[in-house]
Amino acid sequence: MTEGESDQFAWDYSEGSDIFNIHKTNRVTAGSAELGDFTIDFDSAGNIVGLEIMNVTDFMDQIELGNQFKH
Repeated sequence: MTEGESDQFAWDYSEGSDIFNIHKTNRVTAGSAELGDFTIDFDSAGNIVGLEIMNVTDFMDQIELGNQFKH
């Protein structure tokens, strides 16, 4: 697992399951919507507070950024 954090976001990437998560820090998820390999998290006001991408290396390869997640 690779993890990181900034003032506004926390993120992690699981090499084993090939899932990338990014979430706004100090924000609570009230609901989620799934669209294919993407899950979008919303707060109670409907603002996007997080994103999960499954099979992220395939997705990044498709947009020519695949080497960002390869070792």
